[in-house]
Amino acid sequence: MTFSNFVTLTNQNPRAVLLLEGTREPAPAHAPRLTELAARLGSALPAARFRSGNAPGSDALFLQGLDAVLSRVELVTPHEGYRPSTTGARIQPLGQASPQTLKELVRLSIAATPRYRDLFERYLAENLPPALKAKTRYLLRDTLKVHGCPKAGLAPASGALLYLNASDPDLGGTGHTRRVCALLAVQVWSQDQWLGW
Repeated sequence: MTFSNFVTLTNQNPRAVLLLEGTREPAPAHAPRLTELAARLGSALPAARFRSGNAPGSDALFLQGLDAVLSRVELVTPHEGYRPSTTGARIQPLGQASPQTLKELVRLSIAATPRYRDLFERYLAENLPPALKAKTRYLLRDTLKVHGCPKAGLAPASGALLYLNASDPDLGGTGHTRRVCALLAVQVWSQDQWLGW
């Protein structure tokens, strides 16, 4: 798919929500491309909203390119006050999700990453030590980015441009995000597809 084709396809959806995110350690040679691509998308997709977890690395590089369209950026964070450096964007902390939404996020997270079932279930039961609770919050935040929270006005994602770990695409939070996208039939484009745009 070319950049032009992607833009045409995305512009057909007046409520498009694109995830722009990835690994915390992108290849240094690719870093400028993430920022450049985000700037081009912000300009070429005037109705689209862009969503990120606001993490260091790929997320931050994409966000730099969206500087001109921050009013259309949604930052889904693991807790209030997380990396509050981006002003002008909408911020949606995980902690503002209703108990019903949180239960659904746990269900989806278990389906996407079953090896962490115990963590997710214990998070709901509020039975986790602080370090494990923090790790679980990050994964649930990743699920929220894809699923959305309609009651809070956070629409489901319609597509995702992900910078995956080249040696292990299933690694970490970005791997979890990719699996949640697959579970919810959200189209994913990895850097293998979009780096050449």
